[in-house]
Amino acid sequence: MKASVLAVFFWFFPAGGGAAEIPLSRLPSPPAGLLAPLELEVISAPLPGYEFRWLKVPDNRGYWLEVSPDADFRGLALEVYCPSESFFPGALEPGTWHWRVRTRDARGFEGPPGKSGIFLYLPGDTR
Repeated sequence: MKASVLAVFFWFFPAGGGAAEIPLSRLPSPPAGLLAPLELEVISAPLPGYEFRWLKVPDNRGYWLEVSPDADFRGLALEVYCPSESFFPGALEPGTWHWRVRTRDARGFEGPPGKSGIFLYLPGDTR
């Protein structure tokens, strides 16, 4: 009986330009968890003083934080490179926001986004 092997490849553009074809299994893993804001957390304090945090991924060079009003992340309000596991965002409009994090490894490859979170930014809310 012959065994068949199926390999999945994606094109990724490492930092510095150029394209590379690498197996999905060799891409950096996303963070295993989002720490803050918590799921459905209501943030009432000004955002410039609020820290977004997530779990560290070993052997990486940094992270991409994405914040969007859309659950499918079609329109990003914030996309920023973070060298560590946290970021203090600037101002966002009041409303419901979705966030997720991708990892960049030492080779410059970016992995898929991890599980997304959702929070409400309601400045001045006293719930």
